[in-house]
Amino acid sequence: MSERDQNVPRQAPREPHLPHEDAVVSPPMRSTQVQPRRQGSSRSDNARSALQPGPLNMAFTHVLLVTACIIFAFPIYWIVRISLQSGSTLLSTDFSIFPQSPTLENYARVFETPFFWRSLLNSFIYAGGTTVVSLLLAVGAAYAYSRLRFRGRQTTLWAMILLQAVPGIATIVPLYVLFVNLDLINSYRGLIIAYTAGTLPFSIWMLKSYYDTIPRDLEDAARVDGATTNQAFIYIMLPLALPAVAITAMFGFVTGWTEFVLAVTFITSGELYPLSVRLYSIIGERTTEWGFFAAMSIVFALPVMIFFLVFQRFLVGGLTLGGVKG
Repeated sequence: MSERDQNVPRQAPREPHLPHEDAVVSPPMRSTQVQPRRQGSSRSDNARSALQPGPLNMAFTHVLLVTACIIFAFPIYWIVRISLQSGSTLLSTDFSIFPQSPTLENYARVFETPFFWRSLLNSFIYAGGTTVVSLLLAVGAAYAYSRLRFRGRQTTLWAMILLQAVPGIATIVPLYVLFVNLDLINSYRGLIIAYTAGTLPFSIWMLKSYYDTIPRDLEDAARVDGATTNQAFIYIMLPLALPAVAITAMFGFVTGWTEFVLAVTFITSGELYPLSVRLYSIIGERTTEWGFFAAMSIVFALPVMIFFLVFQRFLVGGLTLGGVKG
């Protein structure tokens, strides 16, 4: 060792600095380095931003929707306006939004007409009977088509679709001959059978599509717990299929309430006329009381509107879920 090295004083080793017992030790700071974004996330963000409509597209969409609502609501507004006018004038030069002297005289005449209440009762019988019979037949048939595998299953399903494609006017003559031979003319049961035959294919397909969305595991779990097939169907499947049942009931009720051609063909007795046929009989050969006709049309449409409002939540669920197979 050289003299120079010997003259350099040695430094004592430093003792490690220990924190005081009462001192708070702060955790180590995390790195603030920004991680690079993944390429996939940037692509998804770009796709999401591309799908969002711009202000111009949103404005055009709203204008289009408002225009469509006005077009579809105008006939309803016009018939309500006519029903509040006195007299039998259908066309006038008055373009005001509301009639100058509105009156409820036409509605009072509707409820005072002798045949109105009888025809209203007949319409409820036809519509209610069609709804009940079509539901009783379609609920079980659709469950069989959804869960069971039997010979002729696909063939009969496609046959029902083809039957829906056949115009109803083409079946009037053979149905009339058949009903004459079976003594079903001028009877409640004859018209209910005819309406049910027209609604049954759609009802079966609607319910089958909804049954297909319900997992089979729910029924298997019920059978493991000791439930029979009928019990699993009644207590498991039917409560879950209420939206589809509501749509099926709505379709049967509307068909039985608004159908005109079969009613005017198979019913010749005035005591059995539904309200749709009575509404047609108001139109005269030379003159027609259009105010009275419009008022009865509004009253005729009210039960369907009330039926829809009551079962609206079931209808929305059936339309959104019944058409998707899960």
